[in-house]
Amino acid sequence: MTNDERDPVEVELEALRPIAPSSELYRRIGDALAPASARPWRTTLAIAAITAAAACVALVTWLARPRDNPTVSNEFATTTTVPAPLAVAQSATALRDYRQALAESPARLEALLDAQSYRPMGPPDPAPPAASLARINQNWIQ
Repeated sequence: MTNDERDPVEVELEALRPIAPSSELYRRIGDALAPASARPWRTTLAIAAITAAAACVALVTWLARPRDNPTVSNEFATTTTVPAPLAVAQSATALRDYRQALAESPARLEALLDAQSYRPMGPPDPAPPAASLARINQNWIQ
């Protein structure tokens, strides 16, 4: 095909022309773009109303609080556990014995530690009977 010969499809495409947009199309586009800037005071008014309502709830809650109760509750205060005097005395005695054994010889300390850590190997403790477990479970549920 040469440049002088034209394809029939190209001739048909050249004959096609777009139609001009209607005034209805322009009006719909304008309506779609208008609400974003038409009334910004509505959004501002809604935000102000929500903020005012939240401030009123906070104020009523603050004014309704009991005034004769202390602001800091001692309900969750932590307590320290003081060891029993017997346990303190036994630990002090054990520490004194360890120091004395080490002063004599390292072998004496090893013998003392071995003597205190010895536990006979035997069968494990028997399992508690099922009836006592059921009673424990009932106590937890109640």
